[in-house]
Amino acid sequence: MTVGLRVSELGKRFAGRAGPVLDGVTFDVPAGEICAILGPSGAGKTTLLRIVAGFDRPDAGSVVIGDREVASPGSQIAPENRGIGFVHQAGALFPHLTVGENVMFGLHRFSGAERRSRWDEIAELCGLEGFAERYPHQLSGGEQQRVSLARALAPRAGLVCLDEPLSNVDPQRRYELGDELRRILKQAGTTALLVTHDQEEAFSIADRLGILAGGRLVQIGAPQEVYRRPASAFVADFLGHASFLRGVVKGADVVTEIGAFDAVEGQSAGAEVEVLIRPGDCLLAADDDGTAMVESARYAGEHWVYDVRLGSGRSLRCDIDAIPHEVFRPGARVRVVPRTREAVAFGVD
Repeated sequence: MTVGLRVSELGKRFAGRAGPVLDGVTFDVPAGEICAILGPSGAGKTTLLRIVAGFDRPDAGSVVIGDREVASPGSQIAPENRGIGFVHQAGALFPHLTVGENVMFGLHRFSGAERRSRWDEIAELCGLEGFAERYPHQLSGGEQQRVSLARALAPRAGLVCLDEPLSNVDPQRRYELGDELRRILKQAGTTALLVTHDQEEAFSIADRLGILAGGRLVQIGAPQEVYRRPASAFVADFLGHASFLRGVVKGADVVTEIGAFDAVEGQSAGAEVEVLIRPGDCLLAADDDGTAMVESARYAGEHWVYDVRLGSGRSLRCDIDAIPHEVFRPGARVRVVPRTREAVAFGVD
């Protein structure tokens, strides 16, 4: 595996703040892959991106882009000499320059012919043919972000850093633009590091997903793996809706009030655990004698969202396809049926 970005034991503190902003953050991004770092406000995402980009110096650890160390406590290569591109939250385009002039801004070392050739390449890649003479104020938010990405890619950057690139885009266009950004980055073959607090943004763009909390990288992996196999209850709860049911390990099973799941290796017999239930993990069946009751029912277009109160008093959310589907009204007695025996369980402190 060729590494595009390597972050090793990265640490950072700021005066006046208790505790480190970053604490031992370590991860690799293979060349050509897109890595999204997701986390709540104050987790250290922006500081991480600024250190990788060269705007801040780390107090510990190092940053390597390709095969070159660009940051450590004792050395710091300037941002303009790192071979990176940066896509800001709001695009940060020069308002007095045309689209073509914005994109070509970082190509002052290229000859005139090379600049024109590069414009043709990047305009085709980013869907900007016919935009060269327009000004930023004449563009939509999504178009401005495509121009910002084109400017970041134009110098043939080895790494592109993206700071919440979809945060200022109309929500109706966000998913579509996420697809466009991913297509452009993958087609360009560029390694990318994206930081965001928006889960949909991270899932739609990234090849791998890291969760940052309290300055620590608590999990990193393929997005579907992090979602389905979270390393902790915090990660489970942070990524989408999570319900937890109390269970007891009995032989090869974890027994809960809605049924049995497969026990995970290493869970000892008799241990109490919390079993993660995602909204799509269960079905509902009418049962007049059932101990579970529908508390609320909401139609969400392609599926119904049910909040169910179990006999134990715990709540469970179930998302069930709208068609075909028997609609349950609030107050209905039901039985909760797991779709699978596979489950993730966490120990009880």
